[in-house]
Amino acid sequence: MRLGHLTTRGPLVLAPMAKFTHSTFRCLCKEFGADLVYTEFVMARDVARGDKRALGMLRFRPEERPIVGQICSADASEAADAAARVEALGFDAVDLNLDCQAQRVLALGAGGALHGDLPRLAQILRAAVRACRIPFTIKMRSGLDSSHINAVEVAKLAEDCGAAAVAVHGRTVEQGYKG
Repeated sequence: MRLGHLTTRGPLVLAPMAKFTHSTFRCLCKEFGADLVYTEFVMARDVARGDKRALGMLRFRPEERPIVGQICSADASEAADAAARVEALGFDAVDLNLDCQAQRVLALGAGGALHGDLPRLAQILRAAVRACRIPFTIKMRSGLDSSHINAVEVAKLAEDCGAAAVAVHGRTVEQGYKG
């Protein structure tokens, strides 16, 4: 599989999952055949300002490579700063979380909320893609709810902004993990 200039051995990818894809779990998944692993998401603003907890969540071991650092943001400047920092930490790619349905994240206008604000999403994508030389990807939902399915539009926007890949969680933001 290819993401920009990054090539993996095969197609098996461990999806980013909050509270699950920590280093120990990623290493276990690599042992059992994962070709690419993701960190759980960290808020871009925390990464950009050097928050110790956020940076701790971005620690990884050499055997986890190739590895993608996932950020979540509602702000273009913070996303760009975080993407550059993730690259500086040695990650192989950066991913923007567009699928989180947690109310605290949606209230910030981040995660799945960006399905409802494509102009702001475009600003975030352009800034973050420009800020790093490693592949930049997104993980998104199919849309906000069943009346607002916009996965194709979001995927095209991401491609136009320079994203190397798009992963789609087939449920809507409203569905959460049900349906």
